[in-house]
Amino acid sequence: MKNHYRAILISVLAISIVGVIFVVYTGQGKEQVAEVEPEIFAYPVKTLAIQNGLDYSFTITGNVNVGQSATMPAESRASVVEILVKPGDTVNQGDVLLRLNSDSLDTSYQNTAIMLANAQLSFATTQSVSGNSSEIERLRMETAEMNLKNTLMQNEILKSQSEQALESAKLNVDLSTDSAASGLESAKNNLEKTKNLNAANEQVARTGLANAMRSLKTDMFNGLNTANELLEVSSLFRGSAGLYKDAIGRRGETEKREAEASLKVAIDAYIAMDDSYESVHDTAKKVETALDDTLAVLNYTDASYSMSQQILSGYIQSISQSLAMVRGGISGIESANQSLKTTIAANAATLAGAQAQVTAAEKALASTKQQQGDKSQTVINAEKQYEATLAQLKNAEDNARASVNTAKLSYENSKKSSNLSVISAKNALLTTQDAMDQITLQREKLIVRAPFSGVVSALPVNLGDEVNPGTPLVVIENPDTLKVVVMITESDVNRIAVGDKVAIGSANGTVVSIAPSADAQTKKFAIEILPESKDLKPGQFVKVDFKESNPKNDEKLFIPISAVHLVGDQSFVWGLNENKTQKIVVNLGELQGDRVEVLDGLIAGTEIIAQGGRIIEDEGVLVQPIEW
Repeated sequence: MKNHYRAILISVLAISIVGVIFVVYTGQGKEQVAEVEPEIFAYPVKTLAIQNGLDYSFTITGNVNVGQSATMPAESRASVVEILVKPGDTVNQGDVLLRLNSDSLDTSYQNTAIMLANAQLSFATTQSVSGNSSEIERLRMETAEMNLKNTLMQNEILKSQSEQALESAKLNVDLSTDSAASGLESAKNNLEKTKNLNAANEQVARTGLANAMRSLKTDMFNGLNTANELLEVSSLFRGSAGLYKDAIGRRGETEKREAEASLKVAIDAYIAMDDSYESVHDTAKKVETALDDTLAVLNYTDASYSMSQQILSGYIQSISQSLAMVRGGISGIESANQSLKTTIAANAATLAGAQAQVTAAEKALASTKQQQGDKSQTVINAEKQYEATLAQLKNAEDNARASVNTAKLSYENSKKSSNLSVISAKNALLTTQDAMDQITLQREKLIVRAPFSGVVSALPVNLGDEVNPGTPLVVIENPDTLKVVVMITESDVNRIAVGDKVAIGSANGTVVSIAPSADAQTKKFAIEILPESKDLKPGQFVKVDFKESNPKNDEKLFIPISAVHLVGDQSFVWGLNENKTQKIVVNLGELQGDRVEVLDGLIAGTEIIAQGGRIIEDEGVLVQPIEW
């Protein structure tokens, strides 16, 4: 169609030229007609030289609001018990505006205070019990180390004596009867010393076992007493028995019966227990079973009105600690009993050695009386006795070292167990303290104070009202401060940042906040701006000019969407070659407002037609660039 109009236009121009020639010819006679060149039509267009990067700006209408405003909501269910202000009152920061009361918070505060006191007591008890347990194991270790030291000293004496006896036998085969008698006397003195040292070592070991059994008895009594408070199987261990018996083990009746039976057996064994190791060890194993069964029943117990979760947790922790202490005590008396056995065995060996020396000395005396000059039977016996003594000394030392290693391991295990118990009690205390701090903070928030100086603009509650979390209580505004609020789209919100400078009419402002999420209805983001001008009024509408704070990469090319032409699935722009159109195929990318990214096809500096190219259909068409 446009080609048709072009042909008509050329025909009209041709007819006009012929008419002009005719007029000139007829008017001037034979004068030569002047030649007139036809005018060539050029399309007016707006052109653009492409540059790297994108400088994006946009304008939004905003609303001027009071800059400092706060609506103080209730943070818990409560009732309004005192109102100290009314709308229009001027208040200062920190002034009390109204007071609330919450029965549930008061109850929680009292319960938490009780829990905190229990946790503090439990922590102190755990520290004390754990310290005592570790101290007992440390004493056991020191006893074993002392026993080892005594054994080594004793072995050195015996070894020296054996060596002296051997050398004496080898070098003094011709000793007189008096010398042999002296050797016998020395052996007898050594035997007496050995007996005294052995008695001291055995006494140390027995004292260690007695201390361990005494500590274990205390742990068993405490554990049985706590378990009987829950299950009430014996009148001898009552405590506060009967308070929680019906609440225990409702989901595990079979386990409860088993626990009651094993607890009865343990209590009877404890009552009948004597001071022997076997009796204490057997009773402790029964107490261990009873406490383990009681702990199992507690795990089948649910919190109830008669037994709160805090009380149930406290008993679980108490039974667990008693069970750990009893098990540690069993390990302790087993270690102490083994140390006693080792000491007795070592004593027997050293005593046998000393007695053997006396016997050897007696035989040497008899042999000396019978033999002189050649290698006597005394020397032969002394060599055998020396070898036997060395073997006995090595065995005694090995046993003493093994006892020390066992005691050290038991001490380290006790420290670890004690540390874990203290840490657990400390964590429970800290958790309860945190809960107390939270409730205290919530109670403090029942007193509503002014967050800043200003004017009470609204008081939507009345005295005696019941309020829920989130219920507005009082609204305060500071009329001396202003802010401009605008709502912008998701595509634009990513272009700005807090701290950006904007234009508000002829004045400036600064972006102070950007909403993290869009409004549910408008799908736009609220932007707050602090204006520099004091001439604005609340409720006034103003134009806000934004400029992108984070421009696109300088290497990218963006062109106006009006410059892009689409034919089928092909995109192109009109370039210029000596003011004539030249088609340039482009590959488009990201859309940014009224501009689109060019991925390939163009380079920076290329001049293209930005507007006016829609009516051009062919390449080579003459155009006339005009100013924007």
